[in-house]
Amino acid sequence: MNAPAHDAMPGPLSGGPSEAVLLDRPPAGCWLQWEPDGGVAGASERSWLAAGLLLPFSVLWNSIVIEFAAAWAGWMLRSSGNQSAAWMPMIELGGATTWLLALFLLPFLAAGILLVVQLCLALAGRTEVGRSGPDAWIRRSVGPVGWKRRFAAADVEGVRLATRHWRDSDGNERETTVVEVALRGGVVRRVGGSLKPERRAFLCVAARRVLGG
Repeated sequence: MNAPAHDAMPGPLSGGPSEAVLLDRPPAGCWLQWEPDGGVAGASERSWLAAGLLLPFSVLWNSIVIEFAAAWAGWMLRSSGNQSAAWMPMIELGGATTWLLALFLLPFLAAGILLVVQLCLALAGRTEVGRSGPDAWIRRSVGPVGWKRRFAAADVEGVRLATRHWRDSDGNERETTVVEVALRGGVVRRVGGSLKPERRAFLCVAARRVLGG
């Protein structure tokens, strides 16, 4: 896979609305909240189209993986003499084959978990960029569950939209537009790749105001 190229985009959207218009009339699913010592800019990741595509595939994938995992667990319990596992599906495996199956299932389990996470984000995900005094952060979450990356507000050098060009495993050229928060020392925090274009543009402009970049 070739290393991705980056094209910085000075405006919120090429040929799109101005920053003042975006802030005065935020797209649906976006918000900018000011606080005494900072503020929070956010955008919803909800997409009914993405959720509709992910739901059947996620259910199918995880049902198959769970069936194999249950069969493996049933074999392990029965081989240890646990009669309470009589209701579980059963497969005949040798000792070495059992552990090979367990190792084989791990990446499929990880992919299943990733599908569920992406489905939850498509249903109720949100991306936020905030500042509270000298501290700043980027947060991606579903309700109260999520991850947060913290950094010093004084280290922010700029906030911009950037398009990353890359090639997939088939050699086809792809591109992803993200919001980049540039920090001192060449560190870049990227966020918003899964947002709709108008929401991503708003997040870029609002985050620039909040962070002062």
